[in-house]
Amino acid sequence: MSLVPRSHVVTFRLTREEHDRFRELCSTHGLGSISEMIRAAVNAMFPEPARVLPSGVAESRFAELEKRVDSLAADVQKMAKKPAQPSRCSAT
Repeated sequence: MSLVPRSHVVTFRLTREEHDRFRELCSTHGLGSISEMIRAAVNAMFPEPARVLPSGVAESRFAELEKRVDSLAADVQKMAKKPAQPSRCSAT
């Protein structure tokens, strides 16, 4: 249950069957009310808000990732230039 006060109301009608199914879902998932369940379901449809990083942090992280990618690319190039090792598996 949220401690944030609710000041707006949204109303819609359900059939008896829908209401029964919603109550069953609330019980199954340990939710206190149909309103709580619907609020959670609707909120889940919204993407998470983007995190705002302090100035320079994103640039610093990006630069670090570029260094790692460059290092991995260099390692792959070295591996590609090595002669192939003969297989130690013997055919029988």
